[in-house]
Amino acid sequence: MSDKNSSFQSMSNSPSNNFSPWKTLLFLIAVGALIGAGTLLNLDGTKIGNYTLRYPTAEDFKTIRGRSVDMDQLLEDYHEIDLMDDTVILQIDTAASEGTIDTGRKNTDTAYAPPMRDIQYAKDSGVHPLDRFYESLYEKKYTVERIRILHYGDSQIEGDRITSKVRHTLQYYFAGSGSGWHSLTPLVPSFSMVVEPSRHWKRYPGFGRKDTTITHDHYGPLITLSRFSESDSTDLPSLVIQPRGYAFSTAKKFSSLTFHHSALESELTVFITQKDTVRDTLYLSPGMQSFEFSVMQPAGEILLEFDGESPDWYGFHADPNTGVVMDNIPLRGSSGTFFVKLPEGEPEKYFTDETVGLIILQFGGNTVPYIESKEHAERYGRWIQRNIAHLKRRFPQADFLFIGPSDMAVKDRTQMVTYPFLVDVRDAVKKAALDENIAFWDIFEAMGGVNSMSSWVENDPPLASSDYVHFSPKGAALIGQWLSEALITDYELWKMKKEDGEKGNP
Repeated sequence: MSDKNSSFQSMSNSPSNNFSPWKTLLFLIAVGALIGAGTLLNLDGTKIGNYTLRYPTAEDFKTIRGRSVDMDQLLEDYHEIDLMDDTVILQIDTAASEGTIDTGRKNTDTAYAPPMRDIQYAKDSGVHPLDRFYESLYEKKYTVERIRILHYGDSQIEGDRITSKVRHTLQYYFAGSGSGWHSLTPLVPSFSMVVEPSRHWKRYPGFGRKDTTITHDHYGPLITLSRFSESDSTDLPSLVIQPRGYAFSTAKKFSSLTFHHSALESELTVFITQKDTVRDTLYLSPGMQSFEFSVMQPAGEILLEFDGESPDWYGFHADPNTGVVMDNIPLRGSSGTFFVKLPEGEPEKYFTDETVGLIILQFGGNTVPYIESKEHAERYGRWIQRNIAHLKRRFPQADFLFIGPSDMAVKDRTQMVTYPFLVDVRDAVKKAALDENIAFWDIFEAMGGVNSMSSWVENDPPLASSDYVHFSPKGAALIGQWLSEALITDYELWKMKKEDGEKGNP
């Protein structure tokens, strides 16, 4: 026993195990000096095997670069508003500027700058780019027909985010109801409508990498089609459709559901069940078809079952007979440059019986991470301009509004900062919009500009998700609120100018 203790004592007192506090202090001083020298000399880093030791910059010590936005000032009167309920509170300022813009870059890197939330358009462009849409609203055409707004975008608008708030506000302000077009196979749940396909259904997008089993280019207005596989009589392909319980009240009000599909090569039986009503319908016809059925009010759960071979299903829409309607058309992963590849007649042939007053294009976010230079961003802008011009030819009676990328953050050393060329992408798509004489709304500046995304993520409650790219539901509703106010304010300014002109005032 004594030998073991002696041995242990000898080991503990050996020089190799003597951890002196002074040696530890000297080691820490040496490490600090190394890091300080790297910072002062502005070194990129020191290679140690397969790893690189990065040095903090002087900027890292001066400011937290990802928190440059004063959210209290940015949100102003919205703290007490529940943006997810039916309340419509508009902050309309008709004394604002008339939409002319300064295309120069704003710098909000070090201090808060009031965001630009107005609709922007080129100076001295002659006719207002939203003149025809506003004229339809002014003449109250929505009281005798439907006036449609198509909102195309990337994943930022998935699930009816942003769109649902804009739709509800415009329908409240002018008149209208319903939630517009829906895919039969949505990627994510919609804020406004429950659409639950059975296991038999498959989704086929018409952009990006396409499924080779689809041998044509006709994907409908949603640029996505759906098909079901046949089953036996005891397990029919089905759909459950129902207004979402927490949806805005205007979205829950619609008089009918209209389904669009391709030609039928054989009979198809559709069983429609709502409450105690059951009926079956047979279809056998060439060419693009649609079928419509009236919905019992108030609309509850609707079950559709299909017996036969599947056509291509382009979607359905839940609309009223009159009023402003708005479609949410998310295209996950898209950069907005595929419209020129659509076949003749797509997608305008689906809207021949109604007025498409406004088409909103919201793209750029999926391109930002891959842009490596300002020249690359400008090339993307030229592609966007080509697609805008193409859609203007397809929809000659519609007006257009482009929304560029929102702020997106990437990690730089210890901070989450705006992607390096995001502002260049924003500038490029803004130029494309102005050159095509269409309206532009700057969602990036509305957020607060450079490095604003971190503040949105860290806000309480969070207004953006932890991926530093997508808005949270409340953040999306806030953006929708601001976009609605921008449109209505611009419309009121347009109306004032129109009425002054009719009175002969300068």
